[in-house]
Amino acid sequence: MRLFKQIDLQLMVITPLDKINIVEDYISSVHLTENKNTHNSRLISMTIDTCKAKQQE
Repeated sequence: MRLFKQIDLQLMVITPLDKINIVEDYISSVHLTENKNTHNSRLISMTIDTCKAKQQE
């Protein structure tokens, strides 16, 4: 992760929400997908700080 930051490359990390703590020091944005039924999905975008605050609620 530090290498990507050093060479100023963007990286897409796909991980379950309960494992986000592994990469949270290296990311600034989070895009969560939600599919409550099989027909419609939605995408929720937020900063990592907002995501951390919501997890603590």
